[in-house]
Order: sequence, then C-alpha cells, then structure tokens
Amino acid sequence: MTQIEIYTTIKNAMSDNANIVEFCDKKIADIEKKNAANKEKVAEKQAFLDAMYDVLRTHKDGATSKEVAESMVGVSTRKVSANMRFLVEDGRAEKVASTSKGAAVRYIAL
Repeated sequence: MTQIEIYTTIKNAMSDNANIVEFCDKKIADIEKKNAANKEKVAEKQAFLDAMYDVLRTHKDGATSKEVAESMVGVSTRKVSANMRFLVEDGRAEKVASTSKGAAVRYIAL
C-alpha cells in the first residue's frame, strides 16, 4: 500500500472525526506536492542528459567530459563527468579506455 492509500483508508474509516480527516488531507496534499516536485526534478535531469547526448553525438571520434562541457554553455566539467555514467548505464554512450596513464577518458555516442 502506498502512503496515500493508507491515509485515504484512515480518512474513510475515521470520517466522523474532523481532526483526523483534516490531518489525512494535509498528509495526502504533502505527498502529492512532493511527488510533483520529484517528477519535475526527473524531467530536468533527463533534459540535461539529452543535451549532453546531443553534444556527444556531434563529436564523431568521441569527446572528453571537458569537451562536452565546453560545448554546453554554463555547465561545469565536474557536472558533465558526474552525469556521463548515466548515459553509459542507459547504453547511449560508451566509455573508451584511455591509452596512457593520466589521459582524459573519452566517451563515444552509440
């Protein structure tokens, strides 16, 4: 059971107690507000990943996180590096092994 279902069940069972009904309504509203905020965050993150992927696709021989960040206005290399693994996990990019120690890791779009 979800929390909303639990509070709805309690609210229905205790419908004669106004304080309980008010409490359950508040809790349900809080949960729905939090769910909406989470959906918005997920959509923003997906849009960022899509933008990274589009930039990565323009580099035919692959690109480093720094090169991707430079192509995106106002985005740090650290943010790109931290999110690049999600593209790899989704199967939209591949990490290319660097040939020398200390060389930057390159990624290619699939």
